[in-house]
Amino acid sequence: MKKKEVDKARLACETELTLLHESVKEVDILLESSKKDVDEFNRLSGFKVDLVSKINKYDGLLKEVNFVAKSLYENTPLPSDTKLAEVINEYKVVSEALELHRTNIVSSLNNKGLAIPSDTKLSGVPEQILKLPTLGGDLQINPPNVGAMIDTKDIQYEVSKITPVILYDYSKDPTELFNTNVTQTISSVDTDKDGFSYLSYIGGIMKRLPDGSADWVFDGFSNGVTTVVVGKNGFVYGGSNDNTIRKISTDGEEVWYFSVGNNVKQIVVDDNGFVYSCDAGRYVKKISPDGKEVWSFIHPSTVTCIAVDSKFNVYIGSVDTYVRKISPDCEEVWNYKDPNNGTISVLDIDSDDCVYYATGRVLTQLTLEGSRTWSSSYSYDIIALSTDEYGAIYSCFKNNYILKFDANHTQIFLVSFSAATASLSNSNGYFVVSGGSSYFRRYKDNYTVSIEMEIQKR
Repeated sequence: MKKKEVDKARLACETELTLLHESVKEVDILLESSKKDVDEFNRLSGFKVDLVSKINKYDGLLKEVNFVAKSLYENTPLPSDTKLAEVINEYKVVSEALELHRTNIVSSLNNKGLAIPSDTKLSGVPEQILKLPTLGGDLQINPPNVGAMIDTKDIQYEVSKITPVILYDYSKDPTELFNTNVTQTISSVDTDKDGFSYLSYIGGIMKRLPDGSADWVFDGFSNGVTTVVVGKNGFVYGGSNDNTIRKISTDGEEVWYFSVGNNVKQIVVDDNGFVYSCDAGRYVKKISPDGKEVWSFIHPSTVTCIAVDSKFNVYIGSVDTYVRKISPDCEEVWNYKDPNNGTISVLDIDSDDCVYYATGRVLTQLTLEGSRTWSSSYSYDIIALSTDEYGAIYSCFKNNYILKFDANHTQIFLVSFSAATASLSNSNGYFVVSGGSSYFRRYKDNYTVSIEMEIQKR
């Protein structure tokens, strides 16, 4: 580590502190002149608190830099009570550079395709490592998963566990990004992790960019399209009243079509690219990624909705008031009869592979084994459901609102949305919804995610 790099860090800290202190003086003047305006006074007071917090932060960082400078210029070991002493003397993780900004593991994760929008926490190493300025490339995560190696100068750590921690802001509603008219009545919507939206309508399927503008349109069906879904591989699948399911490439070109033999009501796709469909009658089919039938299940009554979990089990809702779980090999695992004798209108699978389903105004959760674990009754019919990777549930209520609650069934937000029918989908902190009209909306959720990593010395 070079003395000029330490001097550069000190100068940056001192410059930042000077600007912050000047800002506090300006805020104090504004506070004096706004005592009669309560709202403005409170706003400025909060701003001052933030400035003081930043001053304390840079004061602490400057002290750390000065400790390092003392060691370098006097060529003596760091004092034993220094925050950096244990890390520098024992782990030798600072070797080349000392810069103003601190290590940002989040950027490393984001650059490798794992979207983490907030600070990352490490456990299993001294806390001081988290407080160091940038380590000049000594701290690396490649790749960001269990078994990955974290290299310091002389010691290597292995990531033994990664846990995402979701932090909801219960005081804020989601942000509406747009409400776009596509001039066609929308029957179904889906969205992917990159923010693209997919809409089915009577004439075909359209792909929309994250800002709502058009990308491509597929019009290869001969009758109205009833359902659309996008797989993790980027392929899009549509089902239609022309009795077909069609697989569409990322460029909007048909890959294959499969004839179901009846109007297609709903399709879902698993992580391996297998497609599952239910028709307007009693059939549920599994279709391979290359468009061949794998199996066909004949249900005792008319099927209303389907879903698939992470282990490739299929769940079927029907007019006979039952939810059925079907194994990947087409064997019935269990069935659950709704105690209210209601038609299963919508269902989805949460991040723990538990089932949520709706019958009229009642929403119910089932365990993996098919036992009811939670149920709640509302004032309006539930017309759409969507679960996310953190166990949260989005519910759309007829002619009223969209409700989101967390895995503990605590309400996160409630936003107005009036429609008699709806389609709802979420991915990566955003959700899209359409109410059976030519308009669809895209929202950004108000939450952050941190990563907690447990690591062990190698």
